[in-house]
Amino acid sequence: MVATGTVFSPTGTVLAQRTAQVTIQQPPAPVACQVTHTVQSRWQGGFTAALSIADTGERAFSGWKLTFTFGDDRKIGTVWGASAAQSGETVTLTNLGYDAAIAPGATLSNIGMTGTCTVGDAAPSGFAVNGIACS
Repeated sequence: MVATGTVFSPTGTVLAQRTAQVTIQQPPAPVACQVTHTVQSRWQGGFTAALSIADTGERAFSGWKLTFTFGDDRKIGTVWGASAAQSGETVTLTNLGYDAAIAPGATLSNIGMTGTCTVGDAAPSGFAVNGIACS
């Protein structure tokens, strides 16, 4: 877009004229996600679960970090399809080199884990990918 402007004196004489090129950028397409956590097996003191991340937005995830909260005393054990860390109840899973991108409309479903739990069996909550809350 080209913007123009004219500066006039109090008597109406043109003092200056300016023209400027203005670039208007569209806001980035929205990012949205859906995370599914499915317990595959349970035993006294442990569990195995699968996780999937669906890109339900209009922009690809290029590198992802999934965070969520475990209730009770759940702790992650072995994790596949991501690198993992846990601090208190907060779990962080980060992409590996081969699964860093998730295209719009695609679902990444190769993430799984074993874990321990002795007090309760609360489902994880507060899923977010790259800081964006997921449904």
